[in-house]
Amino acid sequence: MSVQYRSPLFLACSGMGRRAPLTCVPLVGKSIAAVQEEIDYLGGRRPELFEVRMDAWDYAATVADLMAMMVAVREKTRGTELILTCRHPREGGLRAVPEQTRKQVYAEVAQKGLAEFVDLELSSGPAIDAVREALRGTATKLVLSAHDFDKTPSREAMRAVLEAEVAAGADVVKLAVMPAREEDVLALLETSLAFRRAHPEIPQIAIAMGTLGMPSRLLGGSFGSDLTFAAGAHSSAPGQIPLAALQDCFGALYGTSTVA
Repeated sequence: MSVQYRSPLFLACSGMGRRAPLTCVPLVGKSIAAVQEEIDYLGGRRPELFEVRMDAWDYAATVADLMAMMVAVREKTRGTELILTCRHPREGGLRAVPEQTRKQVYAEVAQKGLAEFVDLELSSGPAIDAVREALRGTATKLVLSAHDFDKTPSREAMRAVLEAEVAAGADVVKLAVMPAREEDVLALLETSLAFRRAHPEIPQIAIAMGTLGMPSRLLGGSFGSDLTFAAGAHSSAPGQIPLAALQDCFGALYGTSTVA
């Protein structure tokens, strides 16, 4: 399946003529006050996107409560594109949310235009089809992710994961792996570059996690990765670089400035 969608933000990324990846800061606060503190922590700095972690929220688990929280978060982050993510603990998530609840929230968020993207793990199986159908006819697009917190698979296996995400209907593909040695980081970057050349029309996020993987967050744009995650007040994965430091590095590496 060939995905023709390109976000207005992703149009400017490495595969479309800009080498510095966009930055995305996760918001993992349990309450709207905690989310506001995370935003305030950034000071005058702003990423191009925020990732809203619904699985972090301290809530009564009803769709109405979750939607009220999402409306409040959207108001606090107005002017910045959002990725809404809700991971199960088995996927590295912070708490369990019933599958039907997640699907309904994703559908209502898309219908109300409260987030530009929603994120699902490739391992979600039938839930992918249900969410993709719920997004049909809306402006909200689907990020399909695959995280391996234990190792870096072979180049062939990593490429197969990215191709599987495309086949499953992803508008944006994401792959994050854990390197054990420097060669693993190189393998991730090589896989990213090969995918970019084969699929220049599909936005891609490719990350090697942990301290060893930090170069992938800095140099990924030169190898076809369109976005990287940066730490704000908190991080959501090992190896995320603080936003200010990452933006300063991008200014030196790519000759760009992303300071608001």
